[in-house]
Amino acid sequence: MLLDYLNLDETAAEPLYQQLYRFFCSAITHGQITAGEHLPSIRRLAEDLNVSRTTVETAYQQLCVEGYLESRPQRGYYALALPLTPQKSSAVQRVSPAASAPKLRYRFSTDSIDRRAFRVELWQKYIREALSHQEIITAYGDHQGEPELRSALAEYSHSVRGVTASPERIVVGAGTQPLLFMLSGMLRRNDRMIGMESPGFVQAEQVFADCGLEICRLPGDESGIRLDALESSGVRIIYVNPTNRLGSGSPIPMTRRAELIEWAARRGAMILEDDYNGELRYSARPIPAMQSIGSGDNVVYLGTFSKVLLPSVRMGYLVLPPSLASVYQERSAAYNQTASRVEQLALARMIREGELEKQLRRLRKLYAAKGELLLCCLQKEFGSAIQITMQETALRVVVSPGIPADSAQLCALAAGQNVQVLPFGENELPGRVLLGFSGIAQEDIPEAVHRLSLAWKTKI
Repeated sequence: MLLDYLNLDETAAEPLYQQLYRFFCSAITHGQITAGEHLPSIRRLAEDLNVSRTTVETAYQQLCVEGYLESRPQRGYYALALPLTPQKSSAVQRVSPAASAPKLRYRFSTDSIDRRAFRVELWQKYIREALSHQEIITAYGDHQGEPELRSALAEYSHSVRGVTASPERIVVGAGTQPLLFMLSGMLRRNDRMIGMESPGFVQAEQVFADCGLEICRLPGDESGIRLDALESSGVRIIYVNPTNRLGSGSPIPMTRRAELIEWAARRGAMILEDDYNGELRYSARPIPAMQSIGSGDNVVYLGTFSKVLLPSVRMGYLVLPPSLASVYQERSAAYNQTASRVEQLALARMIREGELEKQLRRLRKLYAAKGELLLCCLQKEFGSAIQITMQETALRVVVSPGIPADSAQLCALAAGQNVQVLPFGENELPGRVLLGFSGIAQEDIPEAVHRLSLAWKTKI
């Protein structure tokens, strides 16, 4: 029998359910399990393999989501037919689960916004107006960003975040990563190490690694990066998100911000301030940016609009301190602009007419209502069994449902109920997952949380 060749290694780093999942994927793909074949029940296979039922159920659920198996009520699990494709070698060639998995109905993701959170017709109006200026849009435009937009951003960032900058020190680009690539090239050659509080920010770390910069993990306490660790590390550049620390979701308090600013001034160091969603705090007034403390001579400010406008509008900007602004000006002729000139002009008009600040006020009300509803639904469905941490400006909650499953297993169980959640942290017990609420419709939240209870609550 085929299962006689199934050996699960409890000592391997790969979880048992993933080993079981891979085995069935390979067997079905290569015809060792044929279409329509009845697989062992969860209870029987768990007993035969001497593993938990959760391990088998998680593997089966993932196989169902990806279309390898079909669950038939009261009958069990059956293999589905796969389209045959010619292969030039006997090596297994399979699309990764993330790429092949269908889009789930309820998505607690962080890569989208509610379609009603943005007035698309207003944006279309500004785009049309920009397109009407043919003498403008038929040229590349300013490498640093359209002067009209940089002027508007100087006023906007000051009124909303307290940032102080002249248009000459603002650089526009197509989002965070392109701007970080350019910034990495301007950093001093003897400062090739970036300090970051654990757990870090994957997208920024990838850019730094691609640019040959080394990441130094710095321990933190309840207020942020520990000053003693920072002093002893020898780093002269740190990357922080003071509004939403990636591990805890809490802001860096003003006392620690002032200490970091003082450290940078004393050491001649630089702080890279990623102010992602800093203006979207809704339970209280947004905390001013670090760049607004003191002279700002040792802070690079990074602002984006992915959750304020549309995620598909790739727009961000840097506010450079005078020392880096002069470096940029020396090299500026060699830099091409990465952001759409049409969208830059549209955004400039939106800011000038006060529509962007109106949009912020609408979003704060919307996300406050969605966040409160999500918390209420989680507490109603799970009671005291669940641990919940709200990360307000990140527009997500971290959830630990208190069951013996790691993050990947929790995600697979949720997918079995047509709900997407995201893994968080290490694969440890109990697992934790992220529930982003920016994209899911408000009226879908109760049903989505109920489905999570069906996926997880029976395991408590």
